[in-house]
This record gives sequence, C-alpha cells and structure tokens, in this order.
Amino acid sequence: MAAPLTKGKQAFVRYREERRPVTILEICDDTVAVTAPEGSLPAKNLGVSLEIPTLEGTYCYHTHVATAPRPGDDVLLLRRTASVERFDRRRTWRVPLHTRTKVSRLDDRRAFQALVVDVSAEGALLFTVGHFEPGDVVTFRLHLPDELPHQVSARVIRVKETVRDGQTVYTLGVVYHELAKPARRALTYYIWKRLLDLFPQEVRGLFRRGSQGQIDRRLGLIGDPDDESPVYEDEAGIPEEAPEEPT
Repeated sequence: MAAPLTKGKQAFVRYREERRPVTILEICDDTVAVTAPEGSLPAKNLGVSLEIPTLEGTYCYHTHVATAPRPGDDVLLLRRTASVERFDRRRTWRVPLHTRTKVSRLDDRRAFQALVVDVSAEGALLFTVGHFEPGDVVTFRLHLPDELPHQVSARVIRVKETVRDGQTVYTLGVVYHELAKPARRALTYYIWKRLLDLFPQEVRGLFRRGSQGQIDRRLGLIGDPDDESPVYEDEAGIPEEAPEEPT
C-alpha cells in the first residue's frame, strides 16, 4: 500500500474538541502543510492529530502547530512528533453518514436528538444530548439516502462525555443488536457507494489484490457481525450543521 502521508491526500485534523477536514499540500522532512481548517484556528505549539483514512484503517500522526495561524491564512503548518505514528485497524470499513435521528433506550418512551456520524457493517458512531451507559440497548431510525428509514437496535459499547458551547453532549459507539436483512442490504449498498466515492482507485484495486471472500469479510457480509465489537475513537462534538430528520 502506498504511504498515506502524501501530497493531495484528504485528511482530518483533530484539536481541542474539533475534527476538521483538510488537504495535505506539501511535506518537507518533519513539516506538513495542510489547508487551513474551517472554524476556530489552533494556537502555536498546540498538539494536533493528523488523521488519514485508508481502506485498511486510519493513520494517525501526532503533530503540533509550527506557526500560529491567522484569520484569512490558507495554510496550516504542522510539525510531526518524531517516531510517533499509530495505525488503527478495524474488522470492517466504516464510512461517514451525517444524518439526524432520535435515540432511546429499549422500551423507554423518552427519545433524544442524535446525529449518526458514521456507520459500518457492525456498528455506528452517534452524537447525542441524551445520557446513556455502556451496555444499554438503544433504538434509533437509520436514514440512508434514497431509502425509507430502518429501525435499528444496538448495544452501547463506549461513551465519551464532552461540553460544547455550554451543553453536555455524548459520543456513543454502538454495535448492532438487531439488524433486519433489508437494513443490512441497504447498509451494505451505502458502504460500497461511499467507498467508491472516497477511494475509487483503492476499491477497484481490491479486486486485483484479494478474493471476493476477503472483500465480503471486511464488509461484514459473511461471518457473525456480533463476534467482536468495533473500536471507535472519534471524540469530536456535535457538528454545527446537519440535515434535519425527516418528519
């Protein structure tokens, strides 16, 4: 696989409670220039994680801000921390979704506004103002493009509490508890479509490098989807804008 830290790669920078998309512009020794992220700018010497998604996982480079950016700057200069690099492997691919829903505990009428941030064949990542605990079984409607909503039952495996603009929000990593066949088919189609959008060359290359069985296994089409819980590491706050839930 080609080195992920290359010019032109799409990536994310994570600092404070922000996670913003950027493009890698230049690389020179231990300095990386990326497009300036939208939103609040990081200060000089602030620690910043540079995350580069690939089909096999996410490369994470630990960096700090080399020069203080100013409003109107088009470039953010990051300096890499020597010999610190993490590669995050997962059993199945996950892709961004970004759609609003409501989440509630099983057999509980109280429902809380939530945002589905990304999905995989095994689980999802949600931001919500509702308080949940690991082990809770929750339900929510999964809205996929050009699909009727699918009711999903899932088990909470990870909870992260943050404060954003004075409001407490929770990041939930969930693994599907019950997923009907129509929902799984629709989810699989959506994952493939998004992978082709995000990584067109890499996805086509899979058919040259691996068997169909290997590809299906990574998508979660074969095997038991509940035999291992996914690991979620996204901890950003609820994005400022997102599509409203259909009525």
